[in-house]
Amino acid sequence: MNAMAQRGRAEIKLLMGEVIQARRELEHALATHCEIKDGVEVAEDQRVLAGVLSAEGDLDEAEQTLRQVIERAESLGRPQLAADAARDLARLLKGCGRETEARDVARSARSLFSQLGAEAEIKRLDQLLS
Repeated sequence: MNAMAQRGRAEIKLLMGEVIQARRELEHALATHCEIKDGVEVAEDQRVLAGVLSAEGDLDEAEQTLRQVIERAESLGRPQLAADAARDLARLLKGCGRETEARDVARSARSLFSQLGAEAEIKRLDQLLS
């Protein structure tokens, strides 16, 4: 439970632009989840790690990490995680000027969010697509 809280703090730090602190919190969470062999939590941590990597300017590694998270989420039957990672990937691709790819990934995320009934996320993705 503590490692999940660390990941949450890392996300908050990342949103506040405190990238170094976010990485530090996330590394602790990831180490714990790897140690207890919790594949779902490791994938969740990696989704946040992609945000840290992106903020650090390592866009290629961030993209690769998000694609791996989507794959893992699908294999674990975790549509929420797959949708979140796809949303993050769509934003990353759009930020890199890769509009067509971003639109395709956003549509996939939108479909997953629709299945989950996540209307707010669907609206955000529609804004991204427009």
